[in-house]
Amino acid sequence: MQFDWSVIWPSLPLLLEGAKMTLLISVLGLLGGLIIGVLAGFARAYGGWFSSRIALVFIEIIRGTPIVVQVMFIYFALPMILTSVRIDPFAAAVVTIMINSGAYIAEITRGSVLSIHNGFREAGLALGLSRRAALRYCAARAAPYVAAAGQPVDYQYQGYLTVHRDWRGGTDPFRPGDHRRQLPRPGDMECGRRDLSVHHAGAQLRPASSGKKT
Repeated sequence: MQFDWSVIWPSLPLLLEGAKMTLLISVLGLLGGLIIGVLAGFARAYGGWFSSRIALVFIEIIRGTPIVVQVMFIYFALPMILTSVRIDPFAAAVVTIMINSGAYIAEITRGSVLSIHNGFREAGLALGLSRRAALRYCAARAAPYVAAAGQPVDYQYQGYLTVHRDWRGGTDPFRPGDHRRQLPRPGDMECGRRDLSVHHAGAQLRPASSGKKT
């Protein structure tokens, strides 16, 4: 079976134009979401009572609703509520991706900032920096490394299959076929836990050597 390129060539200019539009929307939306996410994340972590609550409400609402509902609300419902507002489809798509990605980036930022040891900020305060300066020059400098380290970790199902490959002794879980047959059964997991428990108990009962030769 060969791919029929004669169907694609007439529509290729439209496809390229759509790809350019998609790339532009994604880049603008993610850049705006990065700014929103960093500000909301720091507000959640180190902001006052009011700013942290506002950031929390924003994050929970955006993360709790589908992105399709958000884009429909911005493009259709918002002009009905604010009659003087007219939103272009391009702007609606950019704003939707901006606030959606900003909510998720905010949680990533909050987690990475809170994972930094307090000694960073305490060292800055000991050097005479203000609280804001210590947060900016000490804790905030180390937070991006923590946040970036966990981003490639995704697709937990594939990771589970990879671990299972080592568990079962070299079977390939990604070969074509029914993957359900390659998943571990409850009995296999119980046997593994029981073997570990017996090994641990035996290690505890084994008498310690005195170091003297008999």
